Amino acid sequence: MPQPTIEKLESGDVSGQIRVKPKAIPKATHYEVKYASIGADGKPGSWTYLPLSTSSRSFIVTGLTPGTTYAFQVRVLGRMGYTDWSDSANRISM
Repeated sequence: MPQPTIEKLESGDVSGQIRVKPKAIPKATHYEVKYASIGADGKPGSWTYLPLSTSSRSFIVTGLTPGTTYAFQVRVLGRMGYTDWSDSANRISM
């Protein structure tokens, strides 16, 4: 199974939301997204995991602090198990 990637990060409909769009992977059964705020040292803090989804259409992350930069990663579950986590994609919450 190919390495997953995040195709797009964009602001949600309201302040404190970011929409995460993973690139679709053929034969993936589930997608999992995690996110963390980026600290002053440039490293992610504690990761928060979103519930598994059978769709790669998009994940809406809510309750984010406006003006804070967040890192997002995605992984895929297929018949052979989970892939590694994708590289981080960063976005500032509005």
